[in-house]
Amino acid sequence: MMSTTTWLSLVFFTSYGYLLAQEAIPFKIQNEFYIYGDALVIGNNVLSKDAKEPFNDPDLTNDDIDMVFVDVDDDVSTFSSSSANLILPLNHTKIKYAALYWSATYSYEQGFRKESDGQFLFQGKRDNKRNKINNIKLKTPNGRYTDVIGSVIFDGARDRAFTLNSPYVCMADVTKLLKNSEIINGEYMVANVVATQGFVSGEALRVGYFMLFTKPPQKILNI
Repeated sequence: MMSTTTWLSLVFFTSYGYLLAQEAIPFKIQNEFYIYGDALVIGNNVLSKDAKEPFNDPDLTNDDIDMVFVDVDDDVSTFSSSSANLILPLNHTKIKYAALYWSATYSYEQGFRKESDGQFLFQGKRDNKRNKINNIKLKTPNGRYTDVIGSVIFDGARDRAFTLNSPYVCMADVTKLLKNSEIINGEYMVANVVATQGFVSGEALRVGYFMLFTKPPQKILNI
């Protein structure tokens, strides 16, 4: 079983491997539990080539795709929405801890790309308003959207080494929200994650969830 640090590394590495490789923020333990249980991570992307249709072309990099917000909830109150399914055995659905992590490249609202002397140049109007990056919405299975205000773990706009793409990482403890949910298994929806649409260099955008759940006693684990 992986430790807490390893699981958090998985969530962050999926989102910003290059960011952490430059040691902008060191790994550290957020929470630690001794439980009869296990851990699970679910998540999805927030940008794609199409708002609703799946897209996968291994011959293209993110830099080559004119990205738009994924928006699959048919809700006019959200400008983006991404879903992921949680499936736990029926006797494993007691939540011990649930954290929501999200990250994006957000240097400007709309990015453009042009070619000059055989090289691509990426441009856009800078968005200096960072008060929106930690405000999103979360919907549990058969529930309604709940406003979530997270903590900003890292904001590249405040670090000269990362201002070009201005990536950010946020997290929120959503344990109480899931414990109060009547249904645990099913589709979770995250909405209104801000990010740069269009073209941007070195693009990597994800939204991720980190959840712990308990199960009938077998042996105690350190998670």
